[in-house]
Amino acid sequence: MKYVLARVDTSSLGIRLLAGRTSDRYGRIPVMQAASITLVAAMVLIAFAESKFGLLGSGVLFGCAVGMYSPTTAAWVVDLSLDQFRGRALATMYIALEAGIGIGALVSGYLFANNPENFRLVFLSSAGFAGLAFIVLLFVKRDRKSEILEA
Repeated sequence: MKYVLARVDTSSLGIRLLAGRTSDRYGRIPVMQAASITLVAAMVLIAFAESKFGLLGSGVLFGCAVGMYSPTTAAWVVDLSLDQFRGRALATMYIALEAGIGIGALVSGYLFANNPENFRLVFLSSAGFAGLAFIVLLFVKRDRKSEILEA
């Protein structure tokens, strides 16, 4: 397990270094959509991994998804917030992130219920939520404050 977490961390860092400005170039929404699809793939692969190499590979994908999501989300919040409320906007984003982690952990624990047979259910449910995020992002048309103020 420690090797999987190491792969998640290194791939998350690596993708941030390689693609850190991608959302500046192509927009926040396309990068978030790519991250969502990557996360769906990672969760499905984790659910069905039957070898340590499969688990390591899916950990790399998971790290790439997190590495795309994290800086893009923060940049998107900065883009959309008014200058005088930028700190409050970022604080709200991080509070929501932590609440999501907590709620996700509770729901995952409930679904797992100390039964190894439920392992796949937990990760497939997570893949479903990432897929839902992708669908929601299909309907978001503007990702810059200037576009919203002009509309």
